[in-house]
Amino acid sequence: MRRGLWLLIPLLLLALLYAGLPALAGFVAVRWLESRGFEQPQLELEYPGYRQLRVSLLAFGQHSEGRHVELSGTSVEIGYDLPTLLFERRLSWVRVPRIELSVSDSASSAGRGQLALAPLLPAAWLSLAPADRIQVGQLQLIYSAPSQPARQLRGNIDLENGILHSRLQLFEDDNARARADLELGHDTFDLRLLQHSAPVLAASGRFRIEGERLAIELEQRLRIDLAQQWQRHWLPALPPLPDLRGELQTRGRLSLPLTLELADPHWWHDLELQQTLSGDLSAERPLPTLKGLHLPLSTRLHLQNGQASLQLPAGSSVRLEQLEVADFAPVDSSLRLQSDVRLAADLDALSAGLPAILKVSPLQLELRVPPLEKAQGTLRLSPLQLHLDRLEPNRVAGTIELDSLDWQDGGDSPGIHHLSAGFELHRNEAQLELQLSEGSEAKLRQIPLPPFAPLDAAIRLTSPLHLGTGIDDPLPGLWLKPAALELSPEPLQHPDGILRLSPLRLRLERLEPAQPAVSASLDIERIAWQMPGRRLPTASLQSRFSLEGETLSGRLELQLDDPELRLQARASGTLEPFGGDLYWRATPLPLEQSERLWNRYYPPAPPELTITKGLLYNEGSANWTESGLALRFDQRIEDLSASWGAIGIEGGHWQARTLRRRSGRLEQTGSLQVALLDAGFPIEAAGADYRLTQLPGQAPELRLDPLRAQLLGGSLGIDSVTINPLSPRLETRVRLQQVRLSRLLELQQQPGLSGEGRIGAELPVRLDDDGLSIDNGRIHNENPGWIRFSPDDGVMALGRSNRGMAMALQALENFHYDELSASLRYAPDGTAQMNTRLRGHNPNWNRGQAVDFSINIEQNLLKLLQTLQFTDQLTESIEKRYR
Repeated sequence: MRRGLWLLIPLLLLALLYAGLPALAGFVAVRWLESRGFEQPQLELEYPGYRQLRVSLLAFGQHSEGRHVELSGTSVEIGYDLPTLLFERRLSWVRVPRIELSVSDSASSAGRGQLALAPLLPAAWLSLAPADRIQVGQLQLIYSAPSQPARQLRGNIDLENGILHSRLQLFEDDNARARADLELGHDTFDLRLLQHSAPVLAASGRFRIEGERLAIELEQRLRIDLAQQWQRHWLPALPPLPDLRGELQTRGRLSLPLTLELADPHWWHDLELQQTLSGDLSAERPLPTLKGLHLPLSTRLHLQNGQASLQLPAGSSVRLEQLEVADFAPVDSSLRLQSDVRLAADLDALSAGLPAILKVSPLQLELRVPPLEKAQGTLRLSPLQLHLDRLEPNRVAGTIELDSLDWQDGGDSPGIHHLSAGFELHRNEAQLELQLSEGSEAKLRQIPLPPFAPLDAAIRLTSPLHLGTGIDDPLPGLWLKPAALELSPEPLQHPDGILRLSPLRLRLERLEPAQPAVSASLDIERIAWQMPGRRLPTASLQSRFSLEGETLSGRLELQLDDPELRLQARASGTLEPFGGDLYWRATPLPLEQSERLWNRYYPPAPPELTITKGLLYNEGSANWTESGLALRFDQRIEDLSASWGAIGIEGGHWQARTLRRRSGRLEQTGSLQVALLDAGFPIEAAGADYRLTQLPGQAPELRLDPLRAQLLGGSLGIDSVTINPLSPRLETRVRLQQVRLSRLLELQQQPGLSGEGRIGAELPVRLDDDGLSIDNGRIHNENPGWIRFSPDDGVMALGRSNRGMAMALQALENFHYDELSASLRYAPDGTAQMNTRLRGHNPNWNRGQAVDFSINIEQNLLKLLQTLQFTDQLTESIEKRYR
C-alpha cells in the first residue's frame, strides 16, 4: 500500500503541474515583459488544450521620456514546449487575431538630443520575439504627436525563424495613403510599395555595424508610371509628378553613426552616402509642341561632411521626339552633354535658407536638330553648342555657339554663320534680366537686299546688351538698357557698280514693347559708290529715329566729303494706318566747283564750259501711304555766271519743282531768267517758263511757254511750243521788234559804217529729224531810218574800179531809207539764202533821187561760223585742257 502511494506522487505532481501551468506561464510571461521595461502587464490565461494556452486579455504599457506605448489584444493563442518554456522562457508559437499598439509622443520628445539606432535595427527587436513563430491577423499601430496628423498602420504580421513578413496599409487622418509589403531579417530588409498589387517602389538592403557606425547597402527600383498612379490614388492633394514613363534604379551605400545627435543642428555632417542612379525614362506630350521625350539616365550621388553632389557623365542625352517648331514639319532632335557635370549643394546653406545653395560645374551641351522643312523651303542648322560656366538658382551664365543656320528654297540661301555670344540670365525678385556680352558676334550670309546682290555682313555687339522683363508680365514689362552694335557689310554688288560701307554703328537707347516705344541712332562714317571707270563722292551718315506707339519719327544728316555738302532730313509717320512724310534740305552748293568736280567724277569736263559763280539749292519731300509714294523735289540756281565757248551767261536764275504722283505721273514746272546772254550779240532780261509731264509707259512731254527777251534795244519773242524732249520736233516763230539798227551795225565792226532806225523780223522755225530750218523768214524796218558809210581806202579803190560799186558807195554816204527788208531761207545743212532790198535816197547825191538796192546772198552759215570760230575754240580748248 505504501509503495503504491509513492508511485502516485509523481502522477500527482504532474497533475498539479498541468493544472498550474496557466498560472506558471502567466508568471513567466509577466516576468519577461517586466524584464523588457513594460509596465503593469495584464495577462488572463486559459488552458484550452495540450501544450496550448489562450490569453483572453493582454495589456501592458511602456513609458519613457516623451513617449508612451500601450499594447492590447484578446484571444491570443499560444503553443509551447514545456522544457523550452521552463528553461529558455520561449514559446513555440503565438497567434493573435487582433492586436492594437498605440504610440504617443509628447512635446518634450522634440528636445531629445540623441537617437540610438541600434535598438531600432531588426536584429535588436526581432531578438525580443517570445516565440519561434508569431502570427498577427490584424495589427493596428496608432501614432500621435503634437502638430502632426494622426497616423495609423494597419496590416498583418507573420514572423517565422527570425524572418518577418507583413502587408501594411498607412492611414493619415483616416485617409489611406500607402500600401506595402515588408520582409525583415536580422540584417536584411525588403520593402515593396504597392499600387494595385504591382510594386511602385522596391527597396532592399542589408544592415551592417562597422565599429560605431551603421552601414546600409541599399538597392531601389521605382516605376515612374505607377508612382504617378500611386500619387493620384493615395496623395491627390500634392502637386502631380512629371508625366514620365520608365524605371529608375539606385544602388549604393549609406553610413551613419549608431547614435545620431539630434540636438546638433548640423547632424547631417555624420552621414555618408554613395549612390548610383540609372534608368530609361520617357514622357508623352510633356509640352504642347513636343510629342515625346526619352531620357537614358546614369548618374552618381554623393554626400559627405554636409556636402551633397550629383554627377552626370559626358554623353548623357535627351531625345526629343516630334518637336514642333513654328510652321515647320515636326522633327526628332537631341540634347547631349559634352562634358561631365557635377551639381553640389551645401546642406548647411540649405538649412540656413541662403539663396546660393546649389553649385553646378561648368558644362557643355549640344543640341542637334535635323533640317526643318515646310512647303516654302528648308531650314538647316548645325549643332548648337551651349557652354554654361555659371549655374546658380538665380543666375545662369555661359556662351552659345552656332556654326551655321541656312534657309534653302531653291534660290539664295540666307543664313547665319559662326554665331558666338556670351550671355548671363539673372533673376532678381520679380525681374528677369538677360545680358549679352560685349563682343558677341555673328556673320550674316546671303541676306536679300534688292536691288543689290544678297548681303554678307558681320554683326558684333560693341557694348553689353541688357534686356529685362517682369516675370508675371513678360511682354508689357520688357525693357532695354542702352546698347550698341556694329554691322560690317561686305561690298554691295549692283549691276551698275559697287557700294562700299564702313561699319554701321547702331545704338539702341530705348525699347518698351508695351507702348511700343523704340529710340535708336545709326551712324555710317563712309559711304562710297563705285562705278567702272568713274569716281563718285564719298559720304557719311548720321541718323536718329524713334517709335512712340504708332508714330515713327527721325532725323538724318548725309554729308559729302567733296564737295562739302550736307543733306539734312526729318521724317514722321504712323504704322497704322501706314503713312508718313519725309523732308530734306541740302546746303547750297557753289557751282564754281562744277568744273573741278566734273573732271574728278565724270572726266573729262567739256572744255567749252566755264562756271565762275552761282549757288545750287536742293530740298524736297516724300509722302507715303498705303496707296503709294509721292515725291517732291525743289531746285534752284541763283546768280549764275558761266560760259560755253563763245556764249556767256550773267545773272542766271533757274528754279524748278518736280512732282512724282502716286499714280506714277511725273511733273516738273520751272522758270529760267538770264540777265545777259552773250552769243556774239547781247540778249538781255531773257525769261521763260516750262512744264514737263510724263505718264507711266508714255513718252515725256515738254511745253515751253513764250520766251521774252531784250535784244539790241528791242525785244525778242519765241512762241510757245510742245515737244518730246527725247525726240524733239517743233514748229514755232521767232519775232524781233524795235531792234535798233545802230546796235545791229555795231556787231559788224565795220569801220565807217553807222545808221539809225528800228528793225523787226518774223522767222518760222522748224526742227525735225533732218535738223533746223527756216522757211520764208521776213526781216523789215519798222520806221524810216538812215545809214552812213565812210569806206576806207581799200573799199574806195574797189569803187574806182567798178562804176556800180562807186555809185552805191556814194549813195550810202548819207542814205535815208524808207524800206529795209530781207527774206530768209535756212536749210538743215547750214545753207542760207537771203534776198535783201534797200530803198530810199541820199539828199546829198544825185539831187536826192530814189535808190532801190536788191542783193541776193547764198552762203553756208554753219560752215562759215565753224570756220570763224575754229581758231578761238581750238586755243581755248587747249588752254582749258592743260590749265
